Amino acid sequence: MTKECFKCGRDLPLDHFYKHPQMGDGHLNKCKDCTRVDSVKNYWSKAYNQEFMESERKRGREKYSKYKYKHKIRRKGSSISFVLKRRGIDMNEKESHHWNYNLPNDVFILSRRAHAIIHQRLKYDEEKQIFSVDGEYLDTVEKHYEFIVKELKSRGIKSRIELFQTLKI
Repeated sequence: MTKECFKCGRDLPLDHFYKHPQMGDGHLNKCKDCTRVDSVKNYWSKAYNQEFMESERKRGREKYSKYKYKHKIRRKGSSISFVLKRRGIDMNEKESHHWNYNLPNDVFILSRRAHAIIHQRLKYDEEKQIFSVDGEYLDTVEKHYEFIVKELKSRGIKSRIELFQTLKI
């Protein structure tokens, strides 16, 4: 049995549509591909709204706790890394580092080793959603960059540091 997607107009098998008990045939009228695209666009259109981002973080923490995902690694930068990869940025052996969670799309791209090293000294303030070192807040991108360079240099590590700001879809 097939169904036509009202968004893209393609005639697809029913397994290409999400199940929905309130629909006549038990499936959404929009195919999975179109639903995913709309979902991503909707998320990123709201990503600059502070209340939305905080509610998403809270929802994620509740879901994590509810389903007891203790065996899985939670990565704060995973969604932005996905965006960077889609933009053609090679993220092989690299990780994204949020310097300020009030600006969720502003990240530094570091090697995995460099990222692990800087996090040894960083302390996260959940209320302000920024990092501090030795009691001093790294509340500007310049302060954070200087900290990273200084920390890596003190350990004799040469690593490329890239800054990506205000990424939009």
